[in-house]
Amino acid sequence: MGKLSFATIGTNFIVDRFLNAGKRCDDFGLSVIYSRTKEKARQFGARSCFLEYRICDSLEDLSEDKEVDAVYVASPTALHCRQTIDMLNRRKHVLCEKPAASNAHEWEQMCQAARQSGCILLEATRPVFHPAYEVIRENLDKIGPIRKVFLQYCQYSSRYDNYKKGIIENAFRPELSNGSLMDLGIYCIEVMVGLFGKPSSVSSKALLLPGSIDGQGTILAEYPGMQAIISYSKISDSAMPCEIQGEKGAILWQDVGCPKNVTLKLRGQNRTVIYNESPIPDMVYEIQEFLRLVRQNRNAEAYHAITAESLRITDEVRRQNSIIFPADRKAD
Repeated sequence: MGKLSFATIGTNFIVDRFLNAGKRCDDFGLSVIYSRTKEKARQFGARSCFLEYRICDSLEDLSEDKEVDAVYVASPTALHCRQTIDMLNRRKHVLCEKPAASNAHEWEQMCQAARQSGCILLEATRPVFHPAYEVIRENLDKIGPIRKVFLQYCQYSSRYDNYKKGIIENAFRPELSNGSLMDLGIYCIEVMVGLFGKPSSVSSKALLLPGSIDGQGTILAEYPGMQAIISYSKISDSAMPCEIQGEKGAILWQDVGCPKNVTLKLRGQNRTVIYNESPIPDMVYEIQEFLRLVRQNRNAEAYHAITAESLRITDEVRRQNSIIFPADRKAD
């Protein structure tokens, strides 16, 4: 069987990273670059790491292209649902950038389309597939009953300066289902759900930016005998590590999205490095798992469950903080 032939939807930096990671995967092939204009597709393709591809400015033509096996959807979040369903309905596998949908209702529709088509649908949330989290999972028992979890992703947005000047770019536009919760908080939420499952309750506070959406926020998730605190921001930076505290010790690491410097600190003992840093670009892992699921015709329901619960949490956090997207009104 030859390489899986991909098309890409989107021409932002994350698609650059995706293609660079795909180049490292033996079964990955690029067939089509889509943009709303052919000129933008040409410009993006010219700086990509692939030499052979076709360009396209019609989603209908892309969905009908029989040489395309799979589509990487990296358009604004508000467009994910419709574009993904259109591609699944034409029997194309879909790897959809995070967050996969604006809300849990949209994700349910996307999963239904995947089941009906028999194709693979997977959310491209990097930490879910990163080997560091399997190492963390394997060491949880060593620190005893887990009592407290701190997960944070605070990164000053390069677009925030323009926002302060009155220039509202995509990252701060609610009509595109963006904001700090959906852009950054989702990483922490999916790690939490992937490691510990569904919380019994969630409470939150967000700082809303005038004329826009949430600039930062904090979530408290309750589990039996355990609390998880999530902090996220697009208007400040943080150098604090993530941490899981147990009665016998703690696990700490840097960068919730791409973990490194993972250490185990048992009470009364020196800190031990249990995972350092992968030399492989982190997006390689999600592509490899997507390729495996497609090649082996495996069920992706376990991953779907993490995405579904994570979106139910973002729905509840947004409800508590009056953050409403146009996509929510369509679901009513």
